[in-house]
Amino acid sequence: MALASMNILGSELYDAAIRDDVSYIESLRSDKSLPAPSWDAMLDAAVIGGAAEAAAYSLERGATVDNLVLGNFICSPCEPIYRLFVNSGVVKINDEVDRWGFPLGIDAGQGLHSRVQYLLERGARPDVNIEFYGGMNTLAVAALRSDTEMIDLLVRHGAVVKSSGAIVVAAREGKLSMVSSLLEAGADVDELGVRYTDERSVTSMGTPLHKSVKRGHLGIVAALLDAGADINVRDGQGKDVIDIACGKRASNETVVLLEHALVRSAA
Repeated sequence: MALASMNILGSELYDAAIRDDVSYIESLRSDKSLPAPSWDAMLDAAVIGGAAEAAAYSLERGATVDNLVLGNFICSPCEPIYRLFVNSGVVKINDEVDRWGFPLGIDAGQGLHSRVQYLLERGARPDVNIEFYGGMNTLAVAALRSDTEMIDLLVRHGAVVKSSGAIVVAAREGKLSMVSSLLEAGADVDELGVRYTDERSVTSMGTPLHKSVKRGHLGIVAALLDAGADINVRDGQGKDVIDIACGKRASNETVVLLEHALVRSAA
C-alpha cells in the first residue's frame, strides 16, 4: 500500500505526509499545476510514517479508512496516531476492528500497558477476547505472558478473574507466582477453564490441578492442594487427577501429594 500511495500522491506529497509537514502539503495544494491530492492515499502515508498531524489533516478533508489503513493503525507504534484514531471516533473502543478484534484485546495481547490504561480510562471493556490468541480473554493472555502488571490493571478496571480461564492457563504453563497471584485475586481453584465456541474445546478443559499434574508442575500441584483444590473433579474427558497421574507416570512426589489429598478427601 505504501508504494501505491506514493504513486498516487507523487514523491513530494508522499514525503511531506511521511515527515508530517502539513504546511508544505498546504503549499503544494495551492499549486494549481499539481493534481488535487488523494486524501485516502495521504492518510495511508501518514499512518505508515507515524505522522499524526498529516493524518488528522487528511481525515478532516474526508479521507476514508479502509481495512489496510486499519491494519497499519493496529500495528503502529506511534501513540499520537493511535490516540487520533480513538479520539476522533474512527475506531470504536468496544467494537471489533475487522479481523483483528477489540482494540484493548490487541494491545493487552502485546503487553502495551499504557495503551490498555488509555482505553480503560475511556470506557473500554476490560475482559474482551483476543482473536490472535484463539479467543482467550485478556486475563488469560496476561497470565500466559506472566504479565502481573496487566492483570492488576485489568482487575482494577473491573475484569473478573473467576471463570476467566487465567488460572488454568497459568497452571498449565507452570507459572507458580501467577497461580498464587490469581488465587489471591479471587480465582476459583477448581475452575475448568473456558468453553469456546468450538465444541471440541470441551475435551481439553480441566482444572488447574488437572493441567499441572499433566505437565508435571510439582510446586503448582502442592500450592493448589494447599488452596483446597478438589481431587475428585473430572476434566473434559471424564478423568480425575489420579487417572491423569497414572496415565502420565507422574513423579513419586506428585503421587504422594495426590494420595495424601485423596485420603483427606475421604476422611
